[in-house]
Amino acid sequence: MNSKMKSKKTQYVGSIERELVTVTVLLILAASLFLTTSCTTTSKCAIDGHEYVDLGLPSKTVWATCNVGANKAEEYGNFYAWGETKPKNDYSWSTYTLPYDSVTLSGKTVIDNREFVDKWTYYRLTGRYTLDTETKNLLPEDDAATVNWGKKWSTPTLEQWNELCDTTLCRWTQQKKGFLVTSKKNSNSIFLPACGMYYNKKAPQTFLNEGDSVRYEGLYWAGTLSGKDKPGNEASCLRFNTGYQRMKLPRISSARELYCGMSVRPVAKIQE
Repeated sequence: MNSKMKSKKTQYVGSIERELVTVTVLLILAASLFLTTSCTTTSKCAIDGHEYVDLGLPSKTVWATCNVGANKAEEYGNFYAWGETKPKNDYSWSTYTLPYDSVTLSGKTVIDNREFVDKWTYYRLTGRYTLDTETKNLLPEDDAATVNWGKKWSTPTLEQWNELCDTTLCRWTQQKKGFLVTSKKNSNSIFLPACGMYYNKKAPQTFLNEGDSVRYEGLYWAGTLSGKDKPGNEASCLRFNTGYQRMKLPRISSARELYCGMSVRPVAKIQE
């Protein structure tokens, strides 16, 4: 009688243990699923070890929380010439690594019956980004974001920058000197520090004196060449400063010479 009762008790306890194990496994699976789905809302997520923010954009593009070479949002990170993947100390045509050629042009100017001859040099790409190839966006092997962060990351195209400009609100932060860019859809945000740019051997010029005002500037490469009817020697870039006091980033209209050193803020695409 006692042995039967003990046997039943043991079997009953065992069934409880099995149920507890089952419940534990289900809770772990549920927690894992929750972490995966919440990853694209307000919690921090990462691709190949680099964090991003989902701003709820129509293209499913997500934006990195910091620049290439930076560990925090407010850090400048590294500066790159367009199509180069390593930082350097001299940003000029003489150190530019993509293939290009130069053409020297001349013109005459007459001032007070005196004739002056002006000469200038025009640079143009000759490799994989000419009009013949019709390649306007950076290829992975020339993309600082892809080479340094992994194949899922890239430098934003002109289209991706314009999407960001059209779907967010911005606020200048004087303490960190940059723009806080906030999604109109889900209120998530990224921070773009005013990093300035490298020009030849000059260190990043992060401010300009204009009259009595001091304006801090940010310049970020787009992965898209500028110009439709000639071989490019410029690429599109986002340019902003404190003088642009609107609740919206300017649509990209600026272009800079390819050899200039600028910041790169990577993007990626969410898998649906």
